[in-house]
Amino acid sequence: MRLFVAVLPPVDQLTYPLSVLSSQWKGGRWIPPESLHITLSFLGEIASARQSAVEAIIEQSVSTTPEFEASFEGLGAFPSVRRPEVVWTGMTRGAEQLALLAGYLKENFSKAGFFQEERTWKAHMTLARRRPGASSKGFLDFLKKNQVVSLGSFRVSSVSLMESKLSSAGSSYRILKTFPLQGP
Repeated sequence: MRLFVAVLPPVDQLTYPLSVLSSQWKGGRWIPPESLHITLSFLGEIASARQSAVEAIIEQSVSTTPEFEASFEGLGAFPSVRRPEVVWTGMTRGAEQLALLAGYLKENFSKAGFFQEERTWKAHMTLARRRPGASSKGFLDFLKKNQVVSLGSFRVSSVSLMESKLSSAGSSYRILKTFPLQGP
């Protein structure tokens, strides 16, 4: 099973703004709103026999985290705006709380012997991937037009253990279990 832990934003709130953005840049393969998520921890391939250990670590990690407000603002690209492969929106409000939660998960998974990525975690949500051959200049024009875009705010009240399945059509995701935030 290919697993990760994520926050799932409200789909209904993102559908319209994403349709507006996607109409302005045809160089991207836009992520369907129901597949959008903020990855807190990527675990990779995990034997199904270890799922209960993964769930116990998530439970422990959310036990001290209270619900909070988060908001998406601005657009950016990985690896850079000059060479966009992935288009993302950043988290403004709530980024600190998400970083703390991602840190708890990373620490607890590492202690239990689960693989954790070395790179620094950044609060973001992937919106699109550049189509092969799409112009970087077209993306720069799109970015200039949408520098101050806001995709709204939402209340983060849970995290989800997700399974990812890869195919030639892209990734598909399934929620395995949801964990309510339980802090004071």
